[in-house]
Amino acid sequence: MMRFDLVDLGLFRHVAEAGSITHGAARANLALAAASSRIRAMEVSLGAALLSRSRQGVVLTPAGRALLAHARTLLEGVDRMQGDLAAYAGGAIGQIKVLSNT
Repeated sequence: MMRFDLVDLGLFRHVAEAGSITHGAARANLALAAASSRIRAMEVSLGAALLSRSRQGVVLTPAGRALLAHARTLLEGVDRMQGDLAAYAGGAIGQIKVLSNT
């Protein structure tokens, strides 16, 4: 069963866009060892390689390309949700009920 959290998906997006686990980990503010471990756990959970690793960096496998497309969609949705709800947290949007007697 696949269980990826938002940190995993964000990390994967950063690694894919940077073409490097090292640079992706830095963008995600994670230590290289933690980032590498998270990506390996994702691959184990999925049962397929997401990245082809070499000295020059990483290249997405077909499974990695599919995951990246879904990760981008999900992360963009989370960003939109946070933006939509931020107005409520700041008090800019809400309901006011006014009751009065004649």
